[in-house]
Parts: sequence; structure tokens; C-alpha cells
Amino acid sequence: MSPSTRLSTRPASATLIDIMFHEELGILLEEHIEENLDEILKTAWRNRVTYRFLSKVTASSSSLSERLTSLLKAENLRQKRILALIDRVNNLLIEGKVEHVLMKTMDNYPDFGHDIDYLVDGDFETARRLIEGNLDGKRVKRLSVADRIVGKKAYTIPEPLGCGAGVEVEIYPRVSQVGEKNLFTELILERAKDTEIGGIRARVPSKEDQLLITCVHAFYRSLGIRLSEIYNSVNLIKGGDIDWDYAFDHAVTGNIYRGFSFFIRLLEDFHQRHLGHELIPEWVLQRSERLFSGQIQMPSNYPNEFGFNYFITTYLNKGLSDVYDLRLRSAGSALIVAPTLGVLASMLYRTTGKTNLIW
Repeated sequence: MSPSTRLSTRPASATLIDIMFHEELGILLEEHIEENLDEILKTAWRNRVTYRFLSKVTASSSSLSERLTSLLKAENLRQKRILALIDRVNNLLIEGKVEHVLMKTMDNYPDFGHDIDYLVDGDFETARRLIEGNLDGKRVKRLSVADRIVGKKAYTIPEPLGCGAGVEVEIYPRVSQVGEKNLFTELILERAKDTEIGGIRARVPSKEDQLLITCVHAFYRSLGIRLSEIYNSVNLIKGGDIDWDYAFDHAVTGNIYRGFSFFIRLLEDFHQRHLGHELIPEWVLQRSERLFSGQIQMPSNYPNEFGFNYFITTYLNKGLSDVYDLRLRSAGSALIVAPTLGVLASMLYRTTGKTNLIW
């Protein structure tokens, strides 16, 4: 099979991996991108790497170069608008003395999704007044069952503050899917740090809590991991200074040790497969344990849905651990509510192709 034939059948995610993790762009890959740009852009958006994809590709073809330049210009404008909105919300929460941390949102910078996520200390009434009174935020009423259980609140921001960015401001009382105790909010807030990203000041989780939040979001909430989450986590670990003892201790305390161990193994497997050398220190790998026997398999198509069997195994393990620790509400959510919604979501997906109404 010729190189051009192999490229014509490769998934868009494989092209994005090449762009994100490797610097050189061969002529055959450039031709492949030009022929399949729409599909690659759809996959890049689902994986929250659109800006990074556009900024990393330098095309020799004038037609491809012009289109990429136009798309990047639009992304630059969107980025500036979202940063301005984040800065406004940050300042409002600080002035209102609402303890908060901006989670997940800034991990993907310079890329942004469709929402801005805040973990707050429970002072939802003050946060609500600030967002509705100063930003004219409109409460989103059609939240999923899982979001209503966890107590999430979401607001759309109208023009001109919304600036056509197409985002919502969302506030959470905990890092959870259906109210189960995964991570401890007070620890995340206590360890959060102020940093400057994109020219604005923001309070973000510590490196260790970023890894843990990514783990919970991917394996206990979305049941899939985006390329951006792998890319962000790999770079975070490469940056060093990870307090692995805290990360594992917090995972054990929240009864998400198996999920976190699988996450660590997955990152190591991905890095060795695509970059050819180790990422995670050996003693950390030894401390983690495999959730499944044998080699961890990374599907070629992102976002990666791990499937119902993984979901049941993950929540069963957590639920039983919560029972042992007498966390009865968390155990009930993990053993009863989550599997029930999972079954309903699976049935809904099979009939309509959608899951967001429930899950």
C-alpha cells in the first residue's frame, strides 16, 4: 500500500496527533489535510484543539494557507472575546468574595470550548446575583438530569458581553457526575493558585488537581478522553514538580484510585506509542495498578468512548469503596443513580444518537 493510499484511509484523529506531537509536516500529510480539512476541523473541535491545529500547520499550498489563515483569524477573535468574558467573571467573583477556581477551561488555552467552568465554595446565591445582575446572565433551564443532581447552574451571556463567543458560564458545587464524592472541593480550593494566562489573571487548580479533575471528567463523567486532555496532561507531567504522593492519596481518599491508575497507564501507553519513550516515572507506574489485564488499548478515533462495561466497572468499584467508608449518599449515586442514567443514556443514544438529554 502506497503512502498516499494509507493517508487516505487514516482517521482525522491520527492526523491531529501528528500535528500536536510532531513538528514537521510532510507534503503528503499537507495534501491529506487539504483534502480532508472539514472532517479534521470537526474532530479538532470535538477534541478542543482547533486553535492549536490551525496555528501549528504551515501550508505551502496557497489555497490551504489562505483558508487556514482565515480560520485562525476567526479563532483569534473568539479567543479574545472569551478571555474578556472570563476576566469579567473572575473580577466579579473576587469582588463578591466568592471563593472559586476556574477548572478545565484554562487547561486548554489557547483553545476554548462552549462553556466556562467554575468550582465554587457553595455560595451559589451570591454568584447567581453577580452573574445575573452584572452580566445579564440568563439561567439555562434545560440541564441534564445528572447536572441537576450535582447542583450545577449555567448561564448564557447576551451581547455585547457575550461578544458572539457562544459560551455559557457554569458553576459547580463539586467535581462529580451524579452527586457522588470524587474529589474534595475544599482541598482543590485550598491548593489553587493565581496565574496569568492569555493576559488575564485567573485562579486555577494545582497541577495535581488538574490531573485528578481531568481523570474524573474523562472516566467518571464523559466516559471518553479528548486529545486535548491527553495533550494537556502530557505537557503538565513533562513540566515536572508533580506531587504524585498527593495525587494518589487524593485519588484513594475519593475512591477513584482505579480510575486514576488507568489514566496514568493510558498516558504512558499513548506517549510510548506515539513518541517512543517513557513519560511516567517507573515508581509511579509501579504504584498504579491496571484496571484491565493486558495492554491498554487506545482507539484510533477520538473522542474515545470507553463503553458501558468500563463505566459499570468503574462505578461499581467506587460505590463499593464508598459503602466501606460509610459514604452512603456517594455510594447510592455510584451504585444506583449513575448506572440507571447510564442505561437510559445508552438506550437514548441507540434510538436517537443523542445522550445529552439525560447524561
